Amino acid sequence: RYLKKMPSYKLHYEKSSEPIAGFVDADWAGDSTDGKSFTGYTFMAAKCVFSWQSQKQNVVALSSTEAEYIGLSTAAKEAEYLRKPLYEMGFEIIGPMIINCDNQEAQPHEKFVKELGIY
Repeated sequence: RYLKKMPSYKLHYEKSSEPIAGFVDADWAGDSTDGKSFTGYTFMAAKCVFSWQSQKQNVVALSSTEAEYIGLSTAAKEAEYLRKPLYEMGFEIIGPMIINCDNQEAQPHEKFVKELGIY
């Protein structure tokens, strides 16, 4: 019924050299009844979103950083799952997919990244 009312609404994919990117966010203790957080993520390719999800986390996070880590973990699992279908569609994925988050404490610190040789 919705699609019949909105026939001109569609996803517009464009050729792009930008790598596939993921974006994730979590709200800490967003559900006031049980203290659980919500996670949302989206992945973009060819300048358009192609995979997304929003869900309540299964555990209670003790901080906003922990809630963000749980969200990043969920998005990382989706990124790994997407590798095979993206490869079959012709997307060349070299190295890890970049997953962006907005929590400064959850982002890798420069010293840690250099010590582990990440990126």
